[in-house]
Amino acid sequence: MTELLQREAWVDWAKALLIYFVVIGHASLTGLPRDLVFTFHMPAFFVISGYLYHPTDWKKTTKRLMLPVLFYSIINVCFMMLVDKLKMGGVNFERYATMSWTSYYTVAWPDKGYITPFMGIWFIVVLWFCRMLLGDIPQLTWIRRHCYLLAIFMTAWMIVEPLVFPTNSSIIQDLYIYRIFSCFPFMVLGILLRERNALKTQILSCRWPYLAAMTVLFLAMTLRNGYVSIWSNEYDNNSLVYYVNGANTSILLFAVCHYFKKSAIIENFSKGTLLILGVHPICLFVGYNIFKHFNLFGTFIYPWLVGIFTLAVCYYPIRYLNKCHIPLI
Repeated sequence: MTELLQREAWVDWAKALLIYFVVIGHASLTGLPRDLVFTFHMPAFFVISGYLYHPTDWKKTTKRLMLPVLFYSIINVCFMMLVDKLKMGGVNFERYATMSWTSYYTVAWPDKGYITPFMGIWFIVVLWFCRMLLGDIPQLTWIRRHCYLLAIFMTAWMIVEPLVFPTNSSIIQDLYIYRIFSCFPFMVLGILLRERNALKTQILSCRWPYLAAMTVLFLAMTLRNGYVSIWSNEYDNNSLVYYVNGANTSILLFAVCHYFKKSAIIENFSKGTLLILGVHPICLFVGYNIFKHFNLFGTFIYPWLVGIFTLAVCYYPIRYLNKCHIPLI
């Protein structure tokens, strides 16, 4: 979400593609396409977050992240209540008052009746914690000096985690703060790319034979590891493959994006990732009701069409908010 002092086109392209993948991932994407997307889209987002990271006062970071979350949560809850009113003739306010809070700090399983006012809130919460560890809290700057060792420790912990926890879900594992272990190493990878300019240049200038090799590795490891969901702490009990595949595919994505030219449209989507994340549940609902009339729901192309629809709906609001310097994007 951080603005580059001098915009790099590959970053804008990567962010725009990744937020699109987030939307289609929530739009009933299934099978191998789902496995491929979920393998890397959130790890790559954390790599970019690390690449763009600069220490900021924790109060300012909290305001930048949490005020938009509050705003979009209110919008989404109002929309859900409106839908309930139209479908059932009334709104169960008690349910909204008691079942909407869990999703802000731990996994809120839908089958237990929980309501999620901000889909993707786990990413914002984990990003906030990672930023605090990296230096937004001055008292924790010593962690920033040892972030590479800490990333190695976290990776090692997730590799041995199945030996400690028989299942992938417990009270501790469901807490979003626990996702630091699976996301912080990717932020550190982003910091490494920013600090080692020669390494970044070498990665971004990869030739097509190397890109082809990384693609084959990506496909092979995804087929080996299957479905990955950071939200639900699922890594097919093989976190090492998760880390290696997430890093490999993030680098592959960045290298491919480096070949794309600067685009005002893509830059607009890149600036508006928070808005897209905030309102995409409404767009998914509207898109579902539109495309089901054309018998497209449940087809292979449905998630991809809904993703395009969502970005199209968000385009001009992002432009307007950016022009007015309203910090909701």
